[in-house]
Amino acid sequence: MAKLIKVENKVLITAEMVEIVVLLSEDKSVLQIAEILEVNRRTLEAKMMLIKKECGVKTLQGMVGLFFRNKLIK
Repeated sequence: MAKLIKVENKVLITAEMVEIVVLLSEDKSVLQIAEILEVNRRTLEAKMMLIKKECGVKTLQGMVGLFFRNKLIK
């Protein structure tokens, strides 16, 4: 079961979500991240869309920034 982490606005974030955002912050492309996580690109895109929706952001940059501001990633 995924570890859940609470963010300021009470969104529950899984360890997998954190891993995706960390890879995005390392300037990896969606295709590269999909290969690293061994998932289909479209599956990854759906997961990223869900993360953005849950966090209330519109862009991937906004999502990465939110994780940095809440000290979920360094």
